[in-house]
Amino acid sequence: MNVRFRDAAGGEDVGPCAFGEDAKVEDLKQALVEEMCAKKGEGYVAPKKDELKIIMAGRVLEDRQTVRDLRTKVVDGNTLEVVTMHFVLRPSRTNGSRRRKKIDTGNGCRCAIA
Repeated sequence: MNVRFRDAAGGEDVGPCAFGEDAKVEDLKQALVEEMCAKKGEGYVAPKKDELKIIMAGRVLEDRQTVRDLRTKVVDGNTLEVVTMHFVLRPSRTNGSRRRKKIDTGNGCRCAIA
C-alpha cells in the first residue's frame, strides 16, 4: 500500500511511501519520522514515535494494527494508488501522568479532578 501522510495542522504532505502487508502502524510512524527528517534537513529535531498519532477515516490508528488490517477498511476490492493518512504531533508527557487536584469533601472521601 502506498501512503501519503498529511499534516492535520495544515503543514506539507510527506510521501508517498510504500509499505508491505505485514507492516505495522509503528513502522508507518518510523518511516514518517525518517521522511520528515529528510525533507526538513539538518537541524530538524525529529519527533518521537510516541508523539505521532496517525489518523485514517477519522480514527486514530493503534501501533499494533497492520497494513493488511487497514487495507480491508479502505480498498473494498478496488486498488487505490495512494491512501492519504493524516498525522498530528502530540508532545509526550514528561512525568508520565497529569497533575491531579485533590479535593477533600469533608466526609472522608477524596476526589481527584484531572
